[in-house]
Amino acid sequence: MLNEQLLYVIWKYKIFKTYPLKTISNKTVEILHPGEHNTNSGPDFLNARIQLDSIQWAGNIEIHQKTSDFLKHQHQHDKNYHSLILHVVYEHDTTLPLPHPVEIIELKHFIAEHTIQQYNNLIKNTSSPACIHQWNSIDNIIINNWLSRLFVQRLEQKYQQIHQYFEQTKSYQETFYRLFCRHLGFKVNNETFEKLAEKLPLSILLKHSDRLDLIEALIYGTAGFLNKHYKDNYLTHLQNEFEFLKKKYSIEPIEEHHWKFARMRPANFPSLRLHQLALFIHQFPKLFHDPATFFTDKNNLQKLSVTPQNYFKNHLTFDEDKFTHTTYHFGETSTHLIFINVVIPYLFFYGKSTGNEYYQNLALDYAEQLPAEDNAIIRKFSPASKYIQTVTHSQALLELYPNYCEKKRCTECNIGVKILNTE
Repeated sequence: MLNEQLLYVIWKYKIFKTYPLKTISNKTVEILHPGEHNTNSGPDFLNARIQLDSIQWAGNIEIHQKTSDFLKHQHQHDKNYHSLILHVVYEHDTTLPLPHPVEIIELKHFIAEHTIQQYNNLIKNTSSPACIHQWNSIDNIIINNWLSRLFVQRLEQKYQQIHQYFEQTKSYQETFYRLFCRHLGFKVNNETFEKLAEKLPLSILLKHSDRLDLIEALIYGTAGFLNKHYKDNYLTHLQNEFEFLKKKYSIEPIEEHHWKFARMRPANFPSLRLHQLALFIHQFPKLFHDPATFFTDKNNLQKLSVTPQNYFKNHLTFDEDKFTHTTYHFGETSTHLIFINVVIPYLFFYGKSTGNEYYQNLALDYAEQLPAEDNAIIRKFSPASKYIQTVTHSQALLELYPNYCEKKRCTECNIGVKILNTE
């Protein structure tokens, strides 16, 4: 199988078995610059520069499987295609009725069979990632550079999300708080946690950071869990406190049914995560007052471990009759994930937003120092485990797998391009 996507990458990266190229009129073609790949309407590559024999040309280039595709697509009636400097095809099968003749390269004479075979192997391979067993044959620097680029690309995307929080709140503290809350939702409840942060601003919680019961009353009440009759004295106390605080701060609670518990590990129950949020605000108010400064000391990472107290010492939900004999600490794994998904992106955002490169570099340094996370996607790359040592690597793979591997965008991946260029 051969398609235009493969021809694009062959042209862009000059994956030819012989070079320089020859046109069908036997003119020598050297690619000085392949041009910028155009994904919109118009020629495929814009602002290219080539040398035809001894004359340099600058302009646009169109690529097709067959010359006749030019006519099939009705390009002869579009003036955007009348000033091409080159038409690149795999197979030349007709002449073109253009106002000015365009030189044509027939690529089938310049493409190695193994390049097409490698491409078909990648595209037809039903496993994902299809290329993983070929990583060891590729130069380390190519893989490492590509993973670094993907990691920064992922950070930039997170920057955009965090920037939206900042646009809404106009506060770095509230921005961090919303990001922190969203992560506590662990995908299933992230939207609801985010809604909680919108309805219950950090500024209110920090006013009461010295009293855990008031923080819990505010959090559980706003989350919609204090609207039932309880026999437990502590829960009753929280209800009474929330009734007063709700009126004082004009809080509108979330409806309880928005929280999801089904098919979830007890350690991730939203009720327990809400309790942990209360503990963090009570025990580490400096974390929320000035998160950027707080995390300039890497040792503060080790401090972020909280142990359930009060009602949640022996409960996982607000069902009073269901007790637990297991203590669910916010342990090392959870702390590690907070650092990866909250602290590093926030430091990068804060540094970029304030123009302070120190915090951007700090985020990148932490990513290089902390060990890679372990999850189902990362384990798909286990045959190439030597490349997966740090957060930079694992986060890059979380960008690579869904956006390139699953979609078979091998010709847009630097590793895939290198494989196409390897015998």
